[in-house]
Amino acid sequence: METNIYKPPESNVAQAEPMSPEFYVVSRNKFLILFISTLGIYRLYWFYKNWSLYRKSSGKKILPILRAFFSIFFAHSLFKLFDGKSKEIDNTYKWSPGNMATLYVLFAILENVSDRLSRKSIGEPFTDFILLITLPVIGWTLYKAQISANIACDDPAGAGNSRLTPANYAWIVLGAVFWVIVGLGLYTVTVGPPEWN
Repeated sequence: METNIYKPPESNVAQAEPMSPEFYVVSRNKFLILFISTLGIYRLYWFYKNWSLYRKSSGKKILPILRAFFSIFFAHSLFKLFDGKSKEIDNTYKWSPGNMATLYVLFAILENVSDRLSRKSIGEPFTDFILLITLPVIGWTLYKAQISANIACDDPAGAGNSRLTPANYAWIVLGAVFWVIVGLGLYTVTVGPPEWN
């Protein structure tokens, strides 16, 4: 065995894997586009993705899919996680995670009740309009939470996820079709079905 005493020592240094973000990062514009174009259905993915990334980074045994479907029970804890982590990074963003989560829960319940009444033609067209009124409030609460999540992941602008992907465009197209159906439905309920002569 030949040894060169002047040769630097060799060792295998493991490359550090890039840390995945603790929460779902998305730019403000992309969030709004996806939320509005899908009539708020995007929030299922949004909650799922946040809980999934949190589970991965924290090692906690949680079921992200259940927390997404039953978001009214988990919004407070998620918003609190966003707030706690974002304050470690930047303490300048002022919001009230408890109030935003409560507002989200109240309007999500109102949306659900209105949807069920509307399906049974109870209270039309008011229940249909209530459904549309809940959408911006729910979107606003999640938008405020997203800003905090972005700060918590040290990407305040959400630049790491600002481009629309082909899958995003597919959802936007499906959402546009859904918006047309909703618009025609509201028109029919308020004005009446069109007469074709």
